[in-house]
Amino acid sequence: MKKKPIYMYVLLVLSSIGTMLTFQSFFGESKVTLTDEMATALNLTTALEKKEYVFFLEKLIPDLRGPVAWLLLSLLIGALMAVAYFLLGKEDLIKASYAYFGQIGAFVLISLHTLLAYRSNTSVFTSEKLRTLMLGSSMLTFLLSVVVALVYVAIIYFKLRSYRASREGKE
Repeated sequence: MKKKPIYMYVLLVLSSIGTMLTFQSFFGESKVTLTDEMATALNLTTALEKKEYVFFLEKLIPDLRGPVAWLLLSLLIGALMAVAYFLLGKEDLIKASYAYFGQIGAFVLISLHTLLAYRSNTSVFTSEKLRTLMLGSSMLTFLLSVVVALVYVAIIYFKLRSYRASREGKE
């Protein structure tokens, strides 16, 4: 009896959830509303800051839903489908692992695209406080995405290496 690669199933479920959330953000609400709770959480105190933040979001949403974003989302979904096909359908762990590397690459590209979209739209802020807040939060989000991607790559790489070593030992 073959040992099932439980780690791949767990990573596949986690990636599927993340991809669904990314997909949902493309079809989410495009009307920008700023509630008092959001303004308080972001420390937006003046009417100008609130107006600039809404304008920033109105400029950002089309960038995050543009053709480049659609291409990257398509790559992400396609790679995830390839992982599922090779893992669940063909039960080929090696091809599933390589497809997973592609999926992780698409994830990092989407994160980079989001970072660049944030950076290009911060010019609407006259307040240095808001500009710094948006640049800092977008960089922090990107770095967190890279760390998650590196963890996934490390898990898959080392498991793939040990899988290959065990197969070579049997031959």
